[in-house]
Amino acid sequence: MALAPVVTGCGATPPAAQPVALAPARIAEQAAAGLLSAVTPPAGAEDLGSNVDEAIANAVQGGVPAVSTRVIRSHYWRVRRPFTELTGWPQGQRPTGTQRSSGQTGAVRGRSTMSAITYSVTAPDPALVSADLTAAVGVDPHDAGATITAAHAVVVWWNTTPLPDAGAGPRVRITIAGGCPPSIEGVGGVQNTGNGLDAAILPPGEITGGLICRYPGLSGGRLRAKVLDAADATRLAAAARAVPLAHVDGAHSCPMDQGQVAVLVFGVVGRQDVDVWWHLDGCQGMSNGTIAATGGPDVPAGVMP
Repeated sequence: MALAPVVTGCGATPPAAQPVALAPARIAEQAAAGLLSAVTPPAGAEDLGSNVDEAIANAVQGGVPAVSTRVIRSHYWRVRRPFTELTGWPQGQRPTGTQRSSGQTGAVRGRSTMSAITYSVTAPDPALVSADLTAAVGVDPHDAGATITAAHAVVVWWNTTPLPDAGAGPRVRITIAGGCPPSIEGVGGVQNTGNGLDAAILPPGEITGGLICRYPGLSGGRLRAKVLDAADATRLAAAARAVPLAHVDGAHSCPMDQGQVAVLVFGVVGRQDVDVWWHLDGCQGMSNGTIAATGGPDVPAGVMP
């Protein structure tokens, strides 16, 4: 199967933290089984099962997301009929609750040898990123007069364990009273003290005020700072707390990164100020010195400097 990257932080939205009755991997297994059960093999097909040789697998390959939080289940059949008679088979394999999301064809020396359609579940379980079924037909590599049909169920789930804050370099500590340092060049993140930093980017507590230190990175310009009253700081805190900690593990692509960063400083009743590092461009992300989250907050209008 060919690798297909999954984009995070720019497309699919992780679910908000909530109890899940079953582990996400188990939910993904059930979803994959359900998708495969919807497939009807062609009349007279020989059941090849799920383990076939590499040549057959390559003849009807499907896309594989480049993530580790995934389940892939496949099934193959051989039909003693020419490929040209079965090219329409994938069109009849759409499971209930899905829509066609993509199609694929293959050819050798100008001769069509493979055709596939992928159907995506329109409303997957909240524990899942995506659930797809690809139905494919291809020329049998061992018998040019026969056809291989296949179904591939590919399900990706959200990892709800928070990412560690892996920012490289020294850490900065900013307080509302101390104000914004003029530069954070070489800094890799923030540091905080107190409880709850391993379970939330911004732990719970009443917000008393805030400070935003916005650094331009390679885009040029100057530091922009803004002190927030309790009302604006509370609105910004709500947006920061709403950023999901769920993520997918694996490769992903990012837009251009110019190193723009904002440090959000919150006054919280009963504890020292809490700093949140927010990477503003590229693959956005937030961190607090202990854990990290992909994406950024939906900042209320008029709050950012």
